[in-house]
Amino acid sequence: MQDNDFRLKHDSNQVAIVSMKKEMDDLRFLLNDKSRQVGDVQADLGATRDQLARKEVDISGLQRDVALKGDQGY
Repeated sequence: MQDNDFRLKHDSNQVAIVSMKKEMDDLRFLLNDKSRQVGDVQADLGATRDQLARKEVDISGLQRDVALKGDQGY
């Protein structure tokens, strides 16, 4: 009887271990996918920041041009 209980517990523990390993693999996959997505978003953010910096330089140049033309008008 004890031998049978031991086998049942052992078998159920093995099933639980396999289930937990599968869940861990699934979670690892999700983590890797989310990490990739975060990397993509960070790259997009960096590109957008670069665009903003270029636009700010363009705006500064245009503001100087407007100031110069305003001075020439007077």
